[in-house]
Amino acid sequence: MKRNVPELPFTVLDDNGERQTLSLKAIGAYTLIASLDEGRGATFKQLRACKKGGVTVLRSALDELESLGLIYRRIVRDENGRHAGTYYDFCEEPKNE
Repeated sequence: MKRNVPELPFTVLDDNGERQTLSLKAIGAYTLIASLDEGRGATFKQLRACKKGGVTVLRSALDELESLGLIYRRIVRDENGRHAGTYYDFCEEPKNE
């Protein structure tokens, strides 16, 4: 699977069976996350700032993608153990546990 290829001004995604069953909102969120710089990840706030849309719609799309193993949620804690952020990372292959 190709993602954000620096030489190309667009993102290329394979058409896997998992993505064929996704809602349009989940496809949009998945494509947005896939187009980010590799290894960067994104917080909910950063994703929300990228495009128009309601908080509920974005959260629903992220939950749908996470349930299929297409993205995963990474919780970051500060030096005191407090929640410092939640990052959503792209999975090239579904990771169902």
